[in-house]
Amino acid sequence: MLRDIMNTDDINWFMVLGSLGLNYVLFKTTEILGLLLLSSEQLFSLYDLLITLSAFLAGLLAGFITAKFAPDRPFKYAIWGIPGILAPFLYRAVQTRSILPVILGLVGAMGTFNGGILGTGKPKHIG
Repeated sequence: MLRDIMNTDDINWFMVLGSLGLNYVLFKTTEILGLLLLSSEQLFSLYDLLITLSAFLAGLLAGFITAKFAPDRPFKYAIWGIPGILAPFLYRAVQTRSILPVILGLVGAMGTFNGGILGTGKPKHIG
């Protein structure tokens, strides 16, 4: 299965770029939400919970949308979009010297993985 996911034969590169771009746009949305949460005194105590939830939901949404739009092998295209959400969080971790962006990147990657699974639909049974 891993060999099939990493195989680049007959891959739609525009779909891969779209998945990476969607993940990146949703990362930026999560980052803006984090800045809004930090500026609010009432929600400051819930910052860690809400930003983690938004990172997971952003990845879930990106993986689901990518899997729904993929013409064939939807899970493969969702998985190829994971660097779009993971790389910016890792860059932010290096920039701020903090572990929280690493955790958020991994949570977003898990969300993308789960969204790819949800987007594939029900398995078709033979019989």
